[in-house]
Amino acid sequence: MECRPGATNSNAIDTTALSLGAHNVDVTVTGTCGAVTKTAALNVQASTAATELMPQTVCQGATANFTTTASGTGPFSYVWKLDGMPIAGATNSNAIDTTALSLGAHTVEVTVTGACGAVTKTAALNVQASTAATELMPQTVCQGATANFTTTASGTGPFSYAWKLDGMPIAGATNSNAIDTTALSLGAHTVEVTVTGTCGAVTKTAALNVQAHARLS
Repeated sequence: MECRPGATNSNAIDTTALSLGAHNVDVTVTGTCGAVTKTAALNVQASTAATELMPQTVCQGATANFTTTASGTGPFSYVWKLDGMPIAGATNSNAIDTTALSLGAHTVEVTVTGACGAVTKTAALNVQASTAATELMPQTVCQGATANFTTTASGTGPFSYAWKLDGMPIAGATNSNAIDTTALSLGAHTVEVTVTGTCGAVTKTAALNVQAHARLS
């Protein structure tokens, strides 16, 4: 049995260095007419801890999933916050719908409370813009002329471009395309471009009307 300082009828024991689990505390009281020993159990429980939240980067409208694993001495309760404001979530995980969130950086945190204290974990949530593109302008040109189509992409790049003429792929890997109409039939055609970015794809379509040259009688 280890003797510890304490010369009065009370003793404050610092448990910092004690192992978790059961311990015995004894006090022997000695008087003029003998001595008596009293014993009590001391149970040292683990402090509350939790794993880190992982940062998330998602496209606007997607769901960002955050999870922590609590340890220590339960039961545990969970309080979640987004940008400092409480949000729903009473378990160790939270699925955050980003549809209504502004673009850019946000902060997600969870406070885990157990029988032996509380701990707060924080992570960054980055909401990126969905892919968008300006409309293609319809073109009417004489047969043999070049029809120029251009779109401007926005959202979260990098962006790639796939062009089609009347549903068939044509050359063009940038945001603009110059179409030689020499071999095209007269009349209406359809030009489209699909712009693909980090956050989805969008397709824009325009009409191309090829006219015949005027003939002298």
